[in-house]
Amino acid sequence: PHCHVFENYLNPWVETKPNYVEVVHIPAIFNNDNGLLLAKAYYTAEDLGVLNKIHPAMFKAIHEDKRQMNNEPDLISIFTEQGVSNEDFRKAFNSFSVDTKVRRAKQQTASYGITGVPEMAVQGKYRLSSSKTGGYTALFKMVDSLVEKEHKQLTAPSQATPDTQKAA
Repeated sequence: PHCHVFENYLNPWVETKPNYVEVVHIPAIFNNDNGLLLAKAYYTAEDLGVLNKIHPAMFKAIHEDKRQMNNEPDLISIFTEQGVSNEDFRKAFNSFSVDTKVRRAKQQTASYGITGVPEMAVQGKYRLSSSKTGGYTALFKMVDSLVEKEHKQLTAPSQATPDTQKAA
């Protein structure tokens, strides 16, 4: 439910973020089968090119319609409602590509030390959540500040002198 609410803050921020900012969504996968299943659904939608339709439909189904998403047939129903054939769903859902992305997301969840959601990371250096910053409004102010700080560091002229450049 926290991620569902978070979308109301994230989506407007994404629309106004600087052009040099890339937003990458990574489903958090903890040690439970449902998170793994939902991550597979996320990457299946991404691989099929229907993420913009499936992602909001999944949130609506789970959080507003109170539908269960505990198994593959539950997921197929959402995908078919959005125009994806059973065959296309199954092919993508069971693909090497989706499996690889899910394994990577599980590793990233662990390596970032994520224990709850939603969280944001900036430049792989800073991990933020609304509980640490005092709410979603404060979270995005902090994200903006860190994004600007990182952008300035990445675009600053090199401090190297001709002598240090030769030594390198």
